[in-house]
Amino acid sequence: MKLKNPRHPQNSFKNLRVLVALLACLAASYAAGQSPDLAAQLSAEPIATIGFGNGPSVRTHSVKGHFRLTSLHANESVLVRLDYQPAFAGLPITISPLDGGTVALPRSTGSVDENGVVWMRFKVGPNPGLYRVTVLTGGHQSILQFWVDDPRNPQANPPAIRHETGA
Repeated sequence: MKLKNPRHPQNSFKNLRVLVALLACLAASYAAGQSPDLAAQLSAEPIATIGFGNGPSVRTHSVKGHFRLTSLHANESVLVRLDYQPAFAGLPITISPLDGGTVALPRSTGSVDENGVVWMRFKVGPNPGLYRVTVLTGGHQSILQFWVDDPRNPQANPPAIRHETGA
């Protein structure tokens, strides 16, 4: 009887697959045993699709409650779609600008719809700088971050998602 060499690359790959499958099973059983509140917190980070009137939309996700900084032109308006987990359906939502600008809810009744979606329109002001919008639902807060470039001081403008290029 010939024994298999555990150091052979083919056996190492098979061992790795078994280990990954085992870890996935352990993670699923752990998550299943957690409270619904903890499960909701783990998947509460929304995804935002930011639509521009003159270009393609961009998608970004919230990390620890903050979305990536997105560059806008002075007085520009964007349509934002926030996608939550379906468990958020029906929950009330509060959206407030923190640094100026205006918010409108064109397709919303003030709550997350049956698909976990919230629509909002945001218009930044005329001045260069940071414009944040806080979004609160189900005890979870996210902050959308927009930046109006300063044409007189371009080196002061931080790295941001630029909608002209989508990058």
